[in-house]
Amino acid sequence: MSDPFRDDEGAALIRAAKLEEENAELRRELAEAKKPKPPEPKPEPSDDGKLARARTTIALSMLILITGGGVFALTRHERAHIVEATRKSVESTPTFGKVTPIVTPPDWASQAAPTTVNLRAFTQGQVPAAGYAVGAGGTILRHYENAQAWTVEASGTTSDLAGVAEQLGNVCAVGVGGVATCTDSDQREWHVEKTGTKSDLLGVNASHGFLAVGRGGTIVRRASGGWRAEASGITTDLYAVEEPYAIGAGGVILQHGKGAWAPMASGTTEALFALDVEQHGVVVVGAHGTVLRLTDPRDGFHVESSGVAVDLFGVSRGDAGYDFIAAGASGTIIRSMNTGGIWRRETSGTSHDLHAVRGSIPTMFIVGDEATILSHRY
Repeated sequence: MSDPFRDDEGAALIRAAKLEEENAELRRELAEAKKPKPPEPKPEPSDDGKLARARTTIALSMLILITGGGVFALTRHERAHIVEATRKSVESTPTFGKVTPIVTPPDWASQAAPTTVNLRAFTQGQVPAAGYAVGAGGTILRHYENAQAWTVEASGTTSDLAGVAEQLGNVCAVGVGGVATCTDSDQREWHVEKTGTKSDLLGVNASHGFLAVGRGGTIVRRASGGWRAEASGITTDLYAVEEPYAIGAGGVILQHGKGAWAPMASGTTEALFALDVEQHGVVVVGAHGTVLRLTDPRDGFHVESSGVAVDLFGVSRGDAGYDFIAAGASGTIIRSMNTGGIWRRETSGTSHDLHAVRGSIPTMFIVGDEATILSHRY
């Protein structure tokens, strides 16, 4: 005769052994899932699929932990129910669209202009604090420091203007056919002046009066008695001037001293379009990314690597004196952050040719084709 208590105990042991086998099988499945598998020629699962697999693995791990702790009441059907609930939770999880990439704005901001003509030169006046941009068709734009808009000035000429300079509120712009139009600090109107030449004037600067240069080695100076010619000793086109230097085609550099202009070595035959002179030295820029620097007059000019190959039409010192900014073709802007001549690209936000860089703290300006006006605040 059988013992019912012994039979019940035996049945319980059988069920426990069976559950232990199932738990062991689940442990093996989890171990297999953790093993790295060789790549299969199947498409990668989506992020949602990966999430579902991870949550299923977590659910299995929880079951093993539970059964390993001595609770044998959960059957295979109940464990399957938990896994199915986990899968439905994954399917109900909302999905998200692609993250929109962050767009970095250009280093230079664009300003609206009341014209569409090509702008060739710019100067920043100090008294009053106003900027002047000049260009095709006798265009002159004025911008006061605290104003938002640029205004068109009546220049008195329809000739293309290629250079402009300011000194103590007096401003002169020069251009094609030897034209010069000026306004004095006590006047608002521009008036055309005779320069004594019909040669195109391509650049002007103001330090000891106004000094302009142009085609065929032309140099004219504005003094109290009007404009008068100075002998350059050359017939090469001159593109820019800032005393005591004038620069031009074929790598020409002239230096003024003892009342006369004399050539000096540049180390290049590339056309030179712009220069800036200040206490830390001289920087000259030109065709095909040419950059020259002079830090000691006894050593002369030496060539620097600009990192670009496009023509550079304008250059100016920046906020720190030894910080130079150059601009040129196809919206190119480069900056030298030290006297060692390491140049880095900056973003302009335009593909138009840029012709002039000038300004003063707190704002620098660049002007170019199709009335491009860029500004940068320090």
